[in-house]
Amino acid sequence: MRVMKFGGTSVGSAEAIAQVTRILADAYQEAPPVVAVVSAMSGVTNLLLDAAESAAWGHREPAAELQHDLHERHAAAAADLIADDARRDALMTRIDELIARCGRMIESVQILHDLSPRVRDLIVSFGERMSSQLVAAALEDDGIPSVAVPSDQVIVTDQVFGAASPLLDRTAEQAAKVLQPLLARGVLPVVTGFFGATPSGAVTTLGRGGSDYSAS
Repeated sequence: MRVMKFGGTSVGSAEAIAQVTRILADAYQEAPPVVAVVSAMSGVTNLLLDAAESAAWGHREPAAELQHDLHERHAAAAADLIADDARRDALMTRIDELIARCGRMIESVQILHDLSPRVRDLIVSFGERMSSQLVAAALEDDGIPSVAVPSDQVIVTDQVFGAASPLLDRTAEQAAKVLQPLLARGVLPVVTGFFGATPSGAVTTLGRGGSDYSAS
């Protein structure tokens, strides 16, 4: 099995994602199985953090502005990447659902005037959740069976929000449970980098270089 990790610049535009899908498709056709690990689109994590921090000061605008910016950026990439109308519409439905969830989290931060490390980790995880959907849909559009897999279903961590460490035995068990059935069916999983979850399901981030750590 090969695990191939792509950072924010590699998935930062439709052109870059198209190159990623070509690399993954070639690897998949040459010698499966292959697992991809992806970061958020370049700049998206900073957008999420800035909006969350602004909301914590009580500003009302960040949630709406963030949702607009995220939709426009991902919709533009989807329009260039996905030729099939039905697949593109289904992709944007999934991405818009993620954007709406994130917007509700930002609104709750604004109401409470509080951005805890736990809530911050959940908010910044949405960048990878969206980019993984883009990459998986682009692979599907190219005829490669693929599915986006959020890493809070795979990587089990301690409760150090912002700099969590994987619990390796638990992670190995969970990775086998989630990924092996997909690989056995010939599916190329596109796993989100950067975050995992505690045994109770609270989302945690792995700190700087977290997507590299995820892939490793």
